[in-house]
Amino acid sequence: SVGFKLILLRNPNLIIVSREKNFMGFLTSSKKQPTTKQALSANHLVGQLSIHDQAAHLASDPDIQAENESKCPFAHGRSSPSSSPLSPDSTPVDKIFDHSKANCKRYPYRFVPLSMTGSTHTANQATKQLIDEVGGVDALLSMTGGFYRKAFQDPHIDQFIASHQDPHAVRFANWVAEKFGAGKAWSQEKATRSREPRPVGGGHAIAVVDRSTAHAAAWYSAKRNPRDIGQHFKLDDSRTWMRLHFWALKEAGLHIISPSFADYYVRFISRFVTVYEREAPAFAREAWRWSDNPKNLEEYLSNGRRMPDVQGVSVGKALKQLPEEEAHDTMWPYYSKMPAGYNPSYHY
Repeated sequence: SVGFKLILLRNPNLIIVSREKNFMGFLTSSKKQPTTKQALSANHLVGQLSIHDQAAHLASDPDIQAENESKCPFAHGRSSPSSSPLSPDSTPVDKIFDHSKANCKRYPYRFVPLSMTGSTHTANQATKQLIDEVGGVDALLSMTGGFYRKAFQDPHIDQFIASHQDPHAVRFANWVAEKFGAGKAWSQEKATRSREPRPVGGGHAIAVVDRSTAHAAAWYSAKRNPRDIGQHFKLDDSRTWMRLHFWALKEAGLHIISPSFADYYVRFISRFVTVYEREAPAFAREAWRWSDNPKNLEEYLSNGRRMPDVQGVSVGKALKQLPEEEAHDTMWPYYSKMPAGYNPSYHY
């Protein structure tokens, strides 16, 4: 059971799913409370927010484990001035980073290998430098804020987002900064989140306290078609998300300031999207190129912000949309050095 244990408390409507050492999230159900025997059965767990399958799917990922097993986040001190923490309560989601107020030197491209320790992404001085080059966490917020403005208008992605009032963009920017070694603002804010369960679809409720529970809540979003509630992210979800996100990165101009950041970031996102859809990494480079073509953007808008070339397309057909070298590239994004013939201007 991948280290999980189900604890039934005196409150008949409360179930806590936890690891041996770490709290992972609350789940409640308005349905009739099962017996202990029923609650421990695999079939019942699938019906009750699919705890065994869904929590294990996310929480067993090495990067998520590292996030949840870190020590007290307040012990790490203040972040550097270029990556000052963003307050979810005070920073508007539509804040636009003003590059005129930053060091807008355009940095020459250099290949930075994806920083991995085993199967976990780890920050180092090179990744921290990439954040400094683009302008720190405020610059990241221009990207994440732009992304969420697009996501809120995209009917496919917005179905996973319960509320537009939550500080999505700030949390995303802080998470990226922390993963690159620029402060601990995301962990600090995560430690302060409410443990109060929120209602989701299917008569369930979940306390959104970390990435695992946030994505479980998205799967069970009440905005989804009832027949889809509880389904995991699929390839078309991941491709749509990456296309919008990389489009927002370009609109923020981060790729112009630091093409090295853009190159690394696409590989970084492809690494993290794996836990949500295992076929998705192969499509990261295509997702980046998509917004380079004005015709793609025009068609997207004229189609009511939908992507018929992606949504509902099978994995087999989707792979045929990719260049042969990308569809079957088993080394990318984990190159330890820039391979011969690697052309970042083509990919990024």
